[in-house]
Formats: sequence, structure tokens, C-alpha cells
Amino acid sequence: MCGRARWVALAAATLAGLAGAETAPAGTNTVRDGNDRPGRLDIRAVSQGHAGSRVTHTIRTFGRWPTALLGPSTPNYFLLEISTDSDRAPERLVLIISTPGRLVAGVFNPRGRLLGRARASRPNSRAARVSIRRSLLGNPAGYRWQAFAFYRGSSTCGRGCRDRAPNRARVLHDLRAPRISFPQPGVPQNGSYDIGFSISDLGGSGTRWRIQNRPFGTATWTTVDSGANRGPQIYSHNAAEGQDDQFRVLASDLHGNTTTSPVRTVSLPHDDTSFTYGGTWTTLTPGDACFMTLHESTEVGATATYTITGRYAALVAPGGGGTAQVAIDGGSPVAVDLSAFSGPRRVVFEATFSTAVPRTVVVTVSSGTVGVDGIIVR
Repeated sequence: MCGRARWVALAAATLAGLAGAETAPAGTNTVRDGNDRPGRLDIRAVSQGHAGSRVTHTIRTFGRWPTALLGPSTPNYFLLEISTDSDRAPERLVLIISTPGRLVAGVFNPRGRLLGRARASRPNSRAARVSIRRSLLGNPAGYRWQAFAFYRGSSTCGRGCRDRAPNRARVLHDLRAPRISFPQPGVPQNGSYDIGFSISDLGGSGTRWRIQNRPFGTATWTTVDSGANRGPQIYSHNAAEGQDDQFRVLASDLHGNTTTSPVRTVSLPHDDTSFTYGGTWTTLTPGDACFMTLHESTEVGATATYTITGRYAALVAPGGGGTAQVAIDGGSPVAVDLSAFSGPRRVVFEATFSTAVPRTVVVTVSSGTVGVDGIIVR
């Protein structure tokens, strides 16, 4: 890149033809700077923020200054250096000057090419604000920045003073909320089960998370666990047989970006021992069954009956077996094929209803070995 003074002169000439100033939301994180350089443009603080598709920086000075002080024919200006890949060289330079009566700003690459216009405005007589489209920065998850002010005119800044904030390393602006991976949990085996989820810090500022719980059908969430670590997380929950719970995860980073996961409903089934059985059934105690009990039958026509009161019912059974028919209140039976999967308990049939009145669910063996492990009602 050419020398700073020459680059600014060329960039200012490019900006001189731009007009228009629009306000943007104020920043939400602030870097403060001491009164370490004389002159009206000495930086007092720089704030950062973002909303929608734009990022915002507001530069506040110790002194009041007229808009015309920034040029374009003067040597005075504000500049943002932005690194989108965390190395020492900036990938974007944002120059703020004035052209008759108003501030203007442009986004340049390091070679001095104008990439696009930014919105510049004056919140008050001691501040300049610039609002930049994220697309002009390459849509990063975050970036590091440093603000500069260059000015002449005071007795101690005859040849020019340069102030910057922060005074040392660039500061991070995290733009992207944490990612939550929260797959639907399976059917619990017993009254103590784990809820798994994962947190990813996309912007790099650090994360905080909370997992919340509420009984199904209620409105109030209660935080049951929290943390600041990333990666896979496990929350252990205790429930009673037949209990229905809902869970959600909330995550935020240290720059105020937030994410809320989908709501996951988890139901601990009523055990197979609660059914009424007709025909020949065998009670087994496999280690992977719900509450470690399971009823099986190979007798065609054998039945397992359960009376529900709710708006939803789901039959839980193991895989690798035969076929069955499920009917509710003597209605049309629905075929269930247990050979379609292998392994322990899974929802193999479900139905929803418009009203919560007593209904009878009947499972009838059609062929092969049919297992009944439990039923979810809510």
C-alpha cells in the first residue's frame, strides 16, 4: 500500500463525490481511550455494534469540532482498520471525511480501491458514526478493528497528531451468534436420563448457555443448568413414569448475540407392565428395555390393551421383530412393522386427538415376535 498520507489524499478525492448521511444504531461495546494526544480530534472512546446486515462504529472525541474540519482539502480524518482473518494486515480500510457540510465514508481494500459507500453521520458535536454493510467486509463471523484520528492545527500538533483506540492490539467484534445443536432425544429408559446438546462459538468472543425445562402443557421455563464452555454438553434429568417434559437451550456470546434452540419434548413412557394382556405373552427383563421389562408374544391374535386419556398416544416397542395391528376404540387398524429397524425402544405408532377423553388402544400380534415396551400419553 502507498504511504498513509498519499493513500488518504487519493481516497479523500474518491469520497469527495459521495453525498448523503444516514443514522444507524449505536454500538453496544465500547473501547475507551485516555486523553493522550492534544487537539479536538483526540479519541475518547469508540463503540461497536451491529443490527441486521450492518455493523456500526461510533468515534467520540474529547473536543468539539466542526464537520468541515475533516476535509476533504484538510489533512484531518478518521480511519478504521479492519482485519477479517486475524492477521496483522488489515483487509479493509474505512475512511471518514466530509464533503460540503456532511460526513461521508467509504470502504477500501488495502490497495486503495473503493469497494463501496458506508453511511456516515454525527450523533453530536463530539462524535462521528459510520455504518457499514457486512457484505463490504466479506460477511465475516467476526473481525478485529482499530480506529485512528489524524489531525493538525494546534500548537502541539503543527505537523500532525495521530491517535488510535485501542492503543495496542485490535479489538474483536463478534457478529455471529453461537450455534446450538440440539437433536431430538430418544425415548428414555428410566426416570434418570441425559439430555445432550452442543455449543459452537462462531464469532470467537466466548459463550454462555442455559438449558431450560418446563412440564409439557405449561408456559413457564425454569433454568436447570448453565455454563460457559463450548462443545458437547450433558444435562441429567430426573422424571417419574409417564412424565412429559420440554427442554430448550439458550446461548449467547460476550457481544450480545443470542440463539434459542428448538423446543424438544421428552416423555418417559408408562411401562409395559401397565398394559392388560390377552393370549400368551412372555415377560422379559433385558437391560436396554424401558424400566428393564418387556412383554413379547409370537401368538397371532394376542393382544395388549391400554386405556388413555389425552390428546396424544405413542406406542414404544423394540425393533427386529414381526408385525402388529394397532387400533383405537375399535377403529381401522394401522399396521406396524417392527422389522423396519433394530435395537431397543422406539416410537413405532403415534396418534393425535382433538379432545382428551378416555380411549382404548389395542395392539394385536399379526406375525413373528412382537414386543411391547411402553406407551407415551400426553
